Amino acid sequence: MSIPYSRLSSLRQEIRLLQLLPISGPKYARIPRCQLIEASLSDRPHYSALSYAGGNNTAKNRVIVVNNIPIRIPENLYDALMTLRPTDDSTFTVWVDDVCINQNDKREKSSQVELMKDIFSQAREVLAWLGPGDPEIDPTFEFLDSFGRSAQACGFHKDPGVADTIWEKLASPDLLNFKGSQEVLSGMLSLECNRDSQEQYATWFRRVAGFSSPTNISKLIDLFNSISGWHSKDALFPVSGMEKLFERDYWERVWVLQEITVSARAEFLWGSRKIPRARLSAALSAYVAFSKVLMGKQRVNECDSFTEYHYQIIQKFFHARPTIMTNARRSYLEGRFPLIDLLRLTCLGTINPGSRAQNLEASDPRDKIFALLGLATDREELERNGVRPDYTKSCQEVYTLVTAALLQQGHTSVLSYVQYPKSQTYLPSWVPDWSKPITETLQMSRDNATPSEYQFCVSGDTVQASGAAVANGINLANGSFRLQGYVYDRIQEAGRFSPKGNTNGVPLAKTVHWLPEWLNQFLGLTYRASQDFPEFDDRLRAVTRSAVAGTTFTGRSGELSKVGQTQFDEAILLLQYAIDNAHGNTLEAKVEGEARAFLARADIREKLQSINKDPMDLLEEITGKSLGRVPFLTSNGHLGLSRENIQKGDCITVFKGAQVPYLLRPQADGTYQLISEAYVDRIMDGEIAKGIHYTRINLV
Repeated sequence: MSIPYSRLSSLRQEIRLLQLLPISGPKYARIPRCQLIEASLSDRPHYSALSYAGGNNTAKNRVIVVNNIPIRIPENLYDALMTLRPTDDSTFTVWVDDVCINQNDKREKSSQVELMKDIFSQAREVLAWLGPGDPEIDPTFEFLDSFGRSAQACGFHKDPGVADTIWEKLASPDLLNFKGSQEVLSGMLSLECNRDSQEQYATWFRRVAGFSSPTNISKLIDLFNSISGWHSKDALFPVSGMEKLFERDYWERVWVLQEITVSARAEFLWGSRKIPRARLSAALSAYVAFSKVLMGKQRVNECDSFTEYHYQIIQKFFHARPTIMTNARRSYLEGRFPLIDLLRLTCLGTINPGSRAQNLEASDPRDKIFALLGLATDREELERNGVRPDYTKSCQEVYTLVTAALLQQGHTSVLSYVQYPKSQTYLPSWVPDWSKPITETLQMSRDNATPSEYQFCVSGDTVQASGAAVANGINLANGSFRLQGYVYDRIQEAGRFSPKGNTNGVPLAKTVHWLPEWLNQFLGLTYRASQDFPEFDDRLRAVTRSAVAGTTFTGRSGELSKVGQTQFDEAILLLQYAIDNAHGNTLEAKVEGEARAFLARADIREKLQSINKDPMDLLEEITGKSLGRVPFLTSNGHLGLSRENIQKGDCITVFKGAQVPYLLRPQADGTYQLISEAYVDRIMDGEIAKGIHYTRINLV
């Protein structure tokens, strides 16, 4: 049976609330009995809001009674209501989307979804239901509650970076073996961290001035020692249990981000156990801080003291989604959530199994947009451009409207999220498929980039000009969009990595053996280029830049920087290694001949002896950048890197305000299909920007 829903007034912001009625006898003796009541948000009703995962399996196989009518609901929701229903004479009032919204009425669903932010922000509390409990995971939940208290005392819930500098120093080889008292160590770190004239401590000191005393630093030392694995402590992170807890369906649900962010008070429920949001945020932030310390040590080859525990933390990435969710309220209160950043936050995934993924899912692909609008600081501007929850629109219409609105705001970077193949059919070429995980792009968000991170500026613009790239905007009739652009060049030849079979993954065992093919592809293209390379050094430098798309991660904290001499030195080592370990993968004769001559030079032999770097770091970056990408050569002699769906004749195009060039495919009627973003060597820093004459380019 179904509930006979009455009509709600959108003008009065009416909603329905579910009253859980008291029971007699043992708590689990009977199924939950409930009443639906109507209320207006303007009257400030007293209720809690339930945040839960319905799961991809929408089967409604459990029964509750609502207004004396038996209805079926998902099992996970049933478990939550069984736990929440009162045992005394009181009632418990809660908002639950599955019951309180008429799911069969598209117009009601659209208007209620528009109220979601208000529903959750006005609730006296948000209860985030993780599950009914599990003896295998219960100790992990209890650990996070206890550890979270200590992490809160150190300030992790307010600033996830509160311990970065101190913990990095504590993990250094000299302090790991420090034999003095903790009071002496705390005093040393206090003095060192207060040297705010030193650049490396200035940012830290400004951020955590309140934690610069020996007493507060002592708390951070205690916390570090308790979970470090180097100090004979028995309170180590239960990594396996945390992985099982944080890989539950709840953390993959895109609606959760809004539900637990807008409320002033939120608690996570695991059966009858609870953890406040701030406490769980502190625990996760401390875990992430420690994993960053370990990865920093790994980056500079300080792994001698690592145990299986440390490697387990480095190799697990289950914390990405829950960390985003539990920390989101700070950014929300600071007004740092325009829709473009929310999409970056929730759509970034990976095609490489085992890598960090933070993309969130929705059973209805339109909810990848609708679930974020309540958080978006530019919501009103988006509404003026037609972007609002509307379940009468198709997914194609929703995705097209939102992409057009972002382009009209000046976010040309949204084009970098166009990646093939697309799951949603009939999307225009310039519209990303937001329902799929989107892999790391070449173009960075200027809003989110830190000053130490290198950024491209192919169009020569130092700042993104809002709306500057748009010319006449969208034509919904045919799904076209006009932008100001300049066609600079065309692809002359696209490479292929045939030994890999699938460019979306390189088996670890084959990574080194694949290296000669990488050299064949990139170096071989330089011999077919129109430009001259005076020395083999010039070829190898161009190849080094192009193979990693011009950027590399440096230092303990992994700042993004421009490829430089260090990477070129590593490339020489890789070249030597490839020549010595071809394993039947024959290099092109001209490539191998000049490569051997280059390596035989006295200055290069001397350099090979003096380079103190691990070339596998560069090989790892090359492998990562090559996932789903292939090299290419342009008619003007540029090497490049782009998505594997490119082909000869695709146009290298610069859009006004863009950081990176894009590859467009000309159509017979003079329009273009957008194929992919690209790295094109020797134009990424605005070398061709001067004197560009932009024209209207019609994307379809």
